Amino acid sequence: MSTPGAPRKRAMSPTKAILLVAKREIDTRLKSKSFVWGTLGILAAIALYIGMMTFIGGREGNTSVALTGDMTTVSAELSASAEALGEELDIREASDPAAAEQQIRDGELDVLVGGTPAAPEVTVQTSLDGTVEVLLSGIAQQAALNTALTEGGLDPAQVQQDVAAAATLQIDNLEESDPLEAEQLFIGIATCFLLYMSMMMYGSYVATGVVEEKSSRVVELLLSTIRPYQLMLGKVLGIGLVGLVQLLTIAVIGVGGAVAAGLLTVPTAAFSAALSGLLWYLLGFFLLATLAAASGALVSRQEDVQSVISPMMMLVLIPFVLTFTLLVGDPENETAEWLSMVPFFSPFMMPVRAAASGVPIWQLGTAIVLSLAAAAALLWLGSRIYANAILRTGSRVKLKDAFGKG
Repeated sequence: MSTPGAPRKRAMSPTKAILLVAKREIDTRLKSKSFVWGTLGILAAIALYIGMMTFIGGREGNTSVALTGDMTTVSAELSASAEALGEELDIREASDPAAAEQQIRDGELDVLVGGTPAAPEVTVQTSLDGTVEVLLSGIAQQAALNTALTEGGLDPAQVQQDVAAAATLQIDNLEESDPLEAEQLFIGIATCFLLYMSMMMYGSYVATGVVEEKSSRVVELLLSTIRPYQLMLGKVLGIGLVGLVQLLTIAVIGVGGAVAAGLLTVPTAAFSAALSGLLWYLLGFFLLATLAAASGALVSRQEDVQSVISPMMMLVLIPFVLTFTLLVGDPENETAEWLSMVPFFSPFMMPVRAAASGVPIWQLGTAIVLSLAAAAALLWLGSRIYANAILRTGSRVKLKDAFGKG
């Protein structure tokens, strides 16, 4: 019986209970060494990749070619032909062929070209770059043709003009090409990969966190003040937000570094991909994490976690693999178009399609509505299993028992 005049203790509201559990997860995991060092490790890998691509790109785009003797007369032609192919050549003249050959031995020069335009003589360290070989072969063939025309009493310039006028190529473009399509597809694939890694890792954290609380009996204390679904939802929300913090940190620093290094020329596409990734991470993680929490509640030992979450992880692995299989070579694949509106497939396929070719608004809306409906159904199912299994210790709880009356 309560003491007269004593203040009545109010029951904690469901929202406050969920937020308290979420805050506990966030505070604990954001300060953990695994989160800090894991994030730093991923950022270091991204920095290393950007550095390697910048170095390789700089090496590939700066082929040095020295011309000597009669070959100096084709310097302008060689430069124009290389530019037409999108190749950067560092073309210079070498007055001393012997010194230029020594530069090749020392790695200071890539190609030395002597001889005549009709018969170039090339010196390289190991092998000749394929593009440079094509350019020099073209110049040699043109020089030989000019010589033959001159010997036949014809004007090479006039013949070339007549040939150019007679040989015309008409191209009808049914659709306008997008020069940035490959880069946008790469952004979409990178977003898909980050979502996959984050969902797999933090989905496992939800399951292991549930088992840890169950085996240590901390869950019994927590459930004395809050309801099971509140504890489960708070844990899912808290761990999900920790994953989101890591994902955003990686995305912002990674995109910023790539833009600064010149590897990305479409920062707006990267920004759009980040927003799309944010949306689908939240939806995808919630779908997975509710199942992870329910699966973790079925066992009492960390050794048994993998056995219960492995089937669930296939719901992530299969869509991820199919995304690469269907969309990398064909961003407008019809099968992927329909699958991208199906829950569990949407978080991986929609960001790739949105970045590479765009998604009709009705398809995006359908995917979001179906994902929300699936999330609501899984929340009900996961809460029921969690509530019936979380306090049962010892052997693994059977699904038919977990589906019993909550």
